[in-house]
Amino acid sequence: MKRYKNVNINEFLISLFANRKLFIPNLTTDEQQALHSLIERQDIVIRPTDKNVGIAVFDSNAYESKVLQQLLDEEFYEQLHYNPTRQTFQRIKLELNRLFKSKNISFQTLKCIEPKQSTCGSFYILPKLHKKNCPGRPVVSGIEHLTANISKYLERNLTPYIPLLNQITYEEYNVQNYFVLKDTNHLLIEIERFNTEISTQNINLKHLFLVTGDITSLYSNIPQQDGTVEIVNFLRRFGYLSNFDLSSNTIQTLIQLVLNNNFFKFKGYFFKQIKGTAMGTAFAPP
Repeated sequence: MKRYKNVNINEFLISLFANRKLFIPNLTTDEQQALHSLIERQDIVIRPTDKNVGIAVFDSNAYESKVLQQLLDEEFYEQLHYNPTRQTFQRIKLELNRLFKSKNISFQTLKCIEPKQSTCGSFYILPKLHKKNCPGRPVVSGIEHLTANISKYLERNLTPYIPLLNQITYEEYNVQNYFVLKDTNHLLIEIERFNTEISTQNINLKHLFLVTGDITSLYSNIPQQDGTVEIVNFLRRFGYLSNFDLSSNTIQTLIQLVLNNNFFKFKGYFFKQIKGTAMGTAFAPP
């Protein structure tokens, strides 16, 4: 209270609360009670949908069946018969301390990326209402995951390269008008800009083609080893374009710590993702 040393504390607190805006609920009492009763129900599962098209309400048994249909696919997941969090916590701390002692990362970076507690991610799915049989997009909640800080650090340092891809593709492959679209709105803006260009330059539409593509289960199908190698090779060639000054071996170690320790639990059972990456970690594609 040094800043207000000449103000009576009691008067200060009264003035503080006097200026507080009253909370006015936008739901009636009945609506609030109905909402709480839905939350407390054990026979249904309420989830946001993929592509943000709304909210889905599942029978809990049907939801669990869809989740297990994915988790029991041994190509992508391995079920564990023990809780790996404590062991993994110690292993990650040991590896990060090794990087610090060998002067590959600074003390500040070490404190930024080391796990603070031995917590495990949780698994859920986002139902794809726009597809037949309503499959689910797998998500691992990585907010307090053991590798969350490392993942955020990688995402923070790799993201600045995205706007540079236009320059890189032009210099390396002589490809012009290369864009990385942020979202649907960005696509619409570019289409509008292109329409203007067509009108002003009288381009013959017979020679124009709009080609689109889709990757089935993008997150799950990114090869962990190949993806790591591609990122490391990219940084070896173009790392100078940004301020990412870690060695390629250090980058590789950090990426592998994220991808190789993707543990999570569902209904009290522990699993490990052995192929691809998880939607939910900051390091994954946006």
